[in-house]
Amino acid sequence: MGLGIIIKASEELKIGIQIRDMSRTNSFTKPALRIGASYKSAYKTISYFEIEKEFTSTVNIKSGLSYEPNKSIRIDIGLSSNPILLSMGLGILIDHIRTDLSFTRHQTLGSSPGVSLLYEL
Repeated sequence: MGLGIIIKASEELKIGIQIRDMSRTNSFTKPALRIGASYKSAYKTISYFEIEKEFTSTVNIKSGLSYEPNKSIRIDIGLSSNPILLSMGLGILIDHIRTDLSFTRHQTLGSSPGVSLLYEL
């Protein structure tokens, strides 16, 4: 259970804040406060930045970059500080079918590849 809001500060800038699981009803997530922003530039990129504070651990700083050279292809890269994660992804859209390929490298757990398939209406 959480509560959040996204503020569209301009056409390019969005700012969000979320409070997650303050009631502690979910054993899989921890209560947290998240504040983030995204900025869409004129160079077909979107930059992301987030600060997350779970109330029982240290601050996690996250950042990412998405590059969309055209409507059919998206390339993503992201970093996280706690735990240290490196994530990369490639999204391809062909005739309403989106395929996403991803790869995450965790400092302790190692590598995790991922694939998703989605039909967009």
